[in-house]
Amino acid sequence: ARADADRAAESGLRYTPLQIAAQDGHKEVVDVLLRARADIARMSSDGATALHVAAQSGFADIVQALVAAGTALDATEGSKAATPLQVAVDYGHRAVVEELLGAGASVNASNSDGETALVLAIYYDHVDIVRLLIKTGADLSAR
Repeated sequence: ARADADRAAESGLRYTPLQIAAQDGHKEVVDVLLRARADIARMSSDGATALHVAAQSGFADIVQALVAAGTALDATEGSKAATPLQVAVDYGHRAVVEELLGAGASVNASNSDGETALVLAIYYDHVDIVRLLIKTGADLSAR
């Protein structure tokens, strides 16, 4: 029988247990929940997947575990339709950016405002991430 690893609505939580563990950096808990077949594609009330939450919090090891479990790399969240890569860039989490790019995340995907990861890295003055994105094929003519 499948464990109820995704009960969020009944508990009044905005995030599922997997999303909470990803947000708080609890790698062992994430592993337990993934083994219990927690739904990696489930979105929070604001449209975030566990991968978005881990990318925002900067936990590259959790991002790696979610990627290995088959999570969608380019799922979009919220009103800005941001990908996990764009979220990681927003927060300046280079290790997460490296992990996502290495896993095949789209470097040139744009959010609802038409901004790519490169544009976001430039806005936030993340010079090392700008270099990394250019090295991995970011479109220099994107607006």
